[in-house]
Amino acid sequence: MEAAIAVVLGDLEMANDLVKIFKGTEIDIRELTEKLDVSPSDARKMMYLLQDANLAFQIVRRDEITGMRYVVWRLHEDVAPSFLKRRLGTVKKVLQERKVVEEGGEYYICAADPSHIKLSFDEAAFRTESSFLCSVCGASLIPVDREKAIEKLDKGMDLIDRFMKELDDD
Repeated sequence: MEAAIAVVLGDLEMANDLVKIFKGTEIDIRELTEKLDVSPSDARKMMYLLQDANLAFQIVRRDEITGMRYVVWRLHEDVAPSFLKRRLGTVKKVLQERKVVEEGGEYYICAADPSHIKLSFDEAAFRTESSFLCSVCGASLIPVDREKAIEKLDKGMDLIDRFMKELDDD
């Protein structure tokens, strides 16, 4: 469950805290804000993100004494494995598509800082500006080691396959 929540919120520590706090029970926003030491709006944002991913749901209760309605939240723990499988499947598909692109072309990156630019051969050679030069810093463009890039993509896909197998085994 922690992994699925971490994927949605982008914060493993917060995911661990949420799982500990909920631990098979229902929590209202006021209690959640106290336990997490966050604002009510931040707590609601987190819970709505989890609800959008089907990892949490709201239950409307009525106070027996006052008759007023209030909302409590509960984690949808049995959905976490299928959520992770879908996300991992999506990431694997993106990696497979990227591998096809890498195998099918020759790419060039900035020699000074590879994060500046990545261009296909045609883009690098036939630009109206200076060809085979980085448009950010002016350094030369060098060919990307396709084998290395493809190897990284394969490793990523293998890792996803192992995670998915673990999810199936649980």
